[in-house]
Amino acid sequence: MPDRMTSLPQPFQGVGSDEPRAATASRLSPCGSSAKLASTNAVTIGNATLYLGDCREILPTLPEATAGITFTSPPYNLGEGMEHKGGMRRAPGRKWARLSDGYEGDGDNLPYPEYCSQQREVLTELWRVTSGAIFYNHKPRIVKGVARLPFFVELPLRQIITWDRGSGFNCNAGAFAPNCEWVLMYAKPNWRLRDLKASMAGDVWRIAAQPDPDHPASFPVALPMRAIEAVADRVILDPYMGSGTTGVAALKLGRSFIGIERNPAFFDLACRRIEETHRQGDLFAGAAA
Repeated sequence: MPDRMTSLPQPFQGVGSDEPRAATASRLSPCGSSAKLASTNAVTIGNATLYLGDCREILPTLPEATAGITFTSPPYNLGEGMEHKGGMRRAPGRKWARLSDGYEGDGDNLPYPEYCSQQREVLTELWRVTSGAIFYNHKPRIVKGVARLPFFVELPLRQIITWDRGSGFNCNAGAFAPNCEWVLMYAKPNWRLRDLKASMAGDVWRIAAQPDPDHPASFPVALPMRAIEAVADRVILDPYMGSGTTGVAALKLGRSFIGIERNPAFFDLACRRIEETHRQGDLFAGAAA
């Protein structure tokens, strides 16, 4: 895995071209044989460019309309209010990595006004660097008996897609356990789905959640694939890349990908998953040739 970034990347030059970065180092990244560490400390793996760093620092360096769509899911700040219990703790060895355990040293427990401000900042930058639509996975929460909805920014909200996970958690006697999350779709005025057939996917996506022992809040690859399949856009962005699921979906569908992740352990996991997907694509292309 590359060392943590010591400087911000230069403006993005485009993914999927013969020279996706202005300059690429000659040495290979430990992420895999096809991954190269650019002079700007961004890893390139085929048509994917991955940044290790905070998206609030990296997004402002990207030009307008860098990506066609964004598909992302930020931390939900579930540790808020748990400070009196000693904060969030990671407990290894489970089939599921628990959301309540936090994110590898990050308690996910900002004061709510600060969390809202951060999400507003990120979404505003995403609106600038995305030419089409932002698919923003979040969920309503019940905090101290009151529903808290994930509306952090005044952008054109075209649709709320319901992700039916098929199961729920966060049980308490004050409300029914939530089985669903939302995908908020913020879209530019002229942006459209690929065609009328894509619209038939509907606004309720029944996709079962899957266990993941390595990341506490990963979504199944079928979730971003449902969105990416429905659009004609060629470059997909995820500023909260996590374990790289959106990148895996993008590469499987022949798209280019830009990912940002600040946690070195998750960044390394994303590199390996995307490298494996890239290799499988090369194998399939070789077999078809």
